[in-house]
Amino acid sequence: GMLGIPAAAYAVGGVPEIVIDGATGRLSRPGDVAGLAECVLELLKDREAAQAMGEAARRRYLSLYDMGTVAPMYRQLYEEVLGA
Repeated sequence: GMLGIPAAAYAVGGVPEIVIDGATGRLSRPGDVAGLAECVLELLKDREAAQAMGEAARRRYLSLYDMGTVAPMYRQLYEEVLGA
């Protein structure tokens, strides 16, 4: 995420929009505990790949959640909700 740490997570909800399997972290099928553990172990075993994924995750987070991008989106949402 924002700290440059790759994620190991279940591929549920909006998670795959943030964590790109093999690029910014590792994803496992929902409920697959052994698969999730394997994702964590892979990240721990290959520090170089994990570091690259962490940096990619940091860049992705900053591009998605940059205040210059997010603030106008919230303003538009509030204006629509308030009927402004």
